[in-house]
Amino acid sequence: MTFSPNNTLEVPLQENVSFSSDYSQFIIQITKYYRDIARKVNDKERAFYPLELEILNSQKFFTTGDPQKYRTVFRKVINTGVLPNAGIKNIAHNIITPTSSWLFVNIYGFARNPTTPRWIPMPNGGPTYQVQLDVTATNVNITTTANLTAFTDSYVVLEYLKN
Repeated sequence: MTFSPNNTLEVPLQENVSFSSDYSQFIIQITKYYRDIARKVNDKERAFYPLELEILNSQKFFTTGDPQKYRTVFRKVINTGVLPNAGIKNIAHNIITPTSSWLFVNIYGFARNPTTPRWIPMPNGGPTYQVQLDVTATNVNITTTANLTAFTDSYVVLEYLKN
């Protein structure tokens, strides 16, 4: 049994399909079903996070002024290394210089202290320390409010629109 919420664009695939025994009708039905499957597979977000490579992540983001038109979202993972000691660290993201039409739709990451072991999310607004992330045309900027140099491994994921 399948269902979908009211007023949704997400329509599930039928799990039980009966095809016609007439060959010409079968070809039409199987072609339509294949297209539905291909569309569903292509619309799913890719769970692929290669280091320092820009990929299409299969997300679709609406266009302001024309919400029926969708834009492609790109993803890039940046190795940001050791977190700073109560300061700012700038790391080049090496994305072709964004224009004013670009939009970063998701900026997130994590850091790891391998000796504890302990992991923290970034950004982090915790009570003991805070980690802020922001992006410029050339850099990922990490700002900390405490000495977090014990967190020697960190990565930031950027998801963005180019148009």
